[in-house]
Amino acid sequence: MKIDYNHKHKKALGQHFLHDKNIIRKIVRESKVTNGTEVLEVGPGEGVLTEELLSIGAKVTAVELDKDLVPILEQRFGDSIKLINWDILRLKWDELGIPEGSAIVANLPYQITSPFVFKAITYRNFFPNITIMIQKEVAERIMAGPGTKAYGILSLKTQFYYNPEYLFTVPPHLFTPPPKVDSAVIRLTPRENQPSIKNEKFFWHLVETSFRNRRKMLRVNLKSILSKEGIASLQESGPIDLTRRGETLNEEEFISLYTAILPLL
Repeated sequence: MKIDYNHKHKKALGQHFLHDKNIIRKIVRESKVTNGTEVLEVGPGEGVLTEELLSIGAKVTAVELDKDLVPILEQRFGDSIKLINWDILRLKWDELGIPEGSAIVANLPYQITSPFVFKAITYRNFFPNITIMIQKEVAERIMAGPGTKAYGILSLKTQFYYNPEYLFTVPPHLFTPPPKVDSAVIRLTPRENQPSIKNEKFFWHLVETSFRNRRKMLRVNLKSILSKEGIASLQESGPIDLTRRGETLNEEEFISLYTAILPLL
């Protein structure tokens, strides 16, 4: 029997609740979660994905921002889950009581996708296995390659640490209320043979600087990092033509640029 909780969906929180049981089962199946797996679920809503995770024996910690959904989730699951009423982006994920090597399974609110993925990267040792449903357009950005309109920092950084897989598309009519765009389910698993970079903080600063003004050439964007003389030296003997735009560089070329810049700092 379907339970009507009379919850009013909050547009400001990006609430679109998936109601198709086949898709829910498919998400859990594709997540590779099994009996006993510790799972962080973000935005459980009314608990349909939570229920499926519990049915296979997962141990669920659910983080829900909407305080009006807390009593619904408490009534439905009681002590079967650990429920946290807070903003996932403001939490320290290593203090949630979840061990390293756990999984994330979530139907994410669209507006938090990029900051969520960036934060997940910083906690990748805790959550190496991530299966999330997000806006299709953002999924395409994560999968994008150099020289495409969708390619950017999100693409490069996610692909640096993870092997991203586009699993399947979910149409709007399977949600309540239906969003105006398609959704997509992607899986992120740790990348093998990840490049070794000594100063990752500077490397990502370089990448962000290169993408800062997409229409401008590298030699213009890099003025905030290098002196005029440094840019001239890099243009003359460096591995990358600085008249190119950052969005045209692949990972290997960014690493080459980083290696060439270090001695000039």
